Amino acid sequence: MLANDWIKIGTVTKHLGETFELSDLGIARAMNFIGVTSTTLSDGATTSTLTAKSTGSLSKTTGFVLGDVVLSGDAEYVWAGSAWELLGDESAYALKSAAVTNVAWDGTNNKLTKTINGSTSDVVTISTIKTALALAKADVGLGSVTNHAQVTSL
Repeated sequence: MLANDWIKIGTVTKHLGETFELSDLGIARAMNFIGVTSTTLSDGATTSTLTAKSTGSLSKTTGFVLGDVVLSGDAEYVWAGSAWELLGDESAYALKSAAVTNVAWDGTNNKLTKTINGSTSDVVTISTIKTALALAKADVGLGSVTNHAQVTSL
């Protein structure tokens, strides 16, 4: 065993590859997402057996511990020891799979673009900005400045 085969987190040292338990790190409880269920839950439901929505979508169907979290319908629920408590409604979140947006400057074509679900479109171009601004001399504090033609030859 090599000297660098050890890892230390806080005051706990373990061999590389060993598992740190939450209690090793001074954490009494944490939330643990266990999957998606087809069982209809509601706030305060005491259902102690869940049905997986699809094969492998739920890591356990009974024996829940404090902090286990599941998705049921469009809501998240956490096991509070004797009942499921509503954490939140998925409709309030922007899901990564629903719309991934990227806004970037296209220096080659001098425009700002946006990409949503793989489809790119123009947000604004330099000429659009210039037209929209339509600044007059007075707008930038040059109202009393007179423009004169430059002499090009003597």
